[in-house]
Amino acid sequence: MAVNCMYKNISTFSGGMKAWKSAGYEIEKTNPLPKDDVEMIDAATFKKDLRYFCVVDIRIPQLYTMGHFSKHLSSQMAMLSSTHRKRYIHKIPLAYLSSRYQKIPGDKKVIVVDYKGKQAPLAVRYLKNAGYKEVCMLKGGLMSFENH
Repeated sequence: MAVNCMYKNISTFSGGMKAWKSAGYEIEKTNPLPKDDVEMIDAATFKKDLRYFCVVDIRIPQLYTMGHFSKHLSSQMAMLSSTHRKRYIHKIPLAYLSSRYQKIPGDKKVIVVDYKGKQAPLAVRYLKNAGYKEVCMLKGGLMSFENH
């Protein structure tokens, strides 16, 4: 089955990894990410004081219209200097995290946000593996702001 995601010549293997292994194909396991538990922070705690966090929004740009944390934190965002926002608020889509993570400062706790909290665990594990000590995710993603 062909998949159109702006890439050409991409197909899926019918039956997934199980069928791949059954067919005798090799599976290369190089530096798998550890299966550590991912620390979560809830929206209410996150909203208390944005100054203490470095925020990494891993959504693709097309999903920014589905809600942006700055919209929900407008009063706190207004208190932050533009220098602070530039240093500690980052939009790095998950697909680019491996090539852009060095831009994320390590002097504050890093909070990874996405829309529903589904992709953030992978980004948290990646950043921890890359050497960041304090990394967590926004529980429930940006959708969690709608309930608070």
